[in-house]
Amino acid sequence: MICAPHKPASHSGWFIGISIASSLSRIKSDIIAYTMQMEQVQALIFTIRQANATRLNDLAYAEKTVRMLAKVAGLHALESVSHQFSPQGVSVSLLLAESHATIHTWPESCGAYLSIATCRPLSEDTIETLRQSIADAFYTNTITIESAIL
Repeated sequence: MICAPHKPASHSGWFIGISIASSLSRIKSDIIAYTMQMEQVQALIFTIRQANATRLNDLAYAEKTVRMLAKVAGLHALESVSHQFSPQGVSVSLLLAESHATIHTWPESCGAYLSIATCRPLSEDTIETLRQSIADAFYTNTITIESAIL
C-alpha cells in the first residue's frame, strides 16, 4: 500500500507563520532589552568635605581606599596609577574591568572628589554602602552624591 503524503490544512501554514513571527518578535525584544542593559553606564561623583586632611594627603591610604570601595561595589580592579602632589594632595586612578574609579584630594581644603564609572549600574543600597565607607575612611559625614545613567 502506498501512502499519500500528509497534506496539512491550508490554515496551518498561516498559524506556523504567526507562531514564528511571534517568536522572532520576542527574541528581538529580548535582544534589544539586553543590549540596552549592557549599554547603560553609571557615573557617580562623591563630593567629600570636612574630611581628615592627614588621610586625604596619604597616597598609600587613598589607593587602598579606592581599591576597597571597588571591592565593596563588586567591581574588579585591574591596574592603578597614582601621584603625590607637592606640597599636598593625591590623585589615584583605578582601572576596573567595568570602567574606572578615581579620587583627587585637596587636603588644604579638607575635601576630595571620588568618582566611579561602571557599565553595571549599582543599586541604591550599594551606593549608600559606598557613601558610608567613604565617610568612615575619611572621618566625615559631609558627602554629597551625584549620579547619572548614560
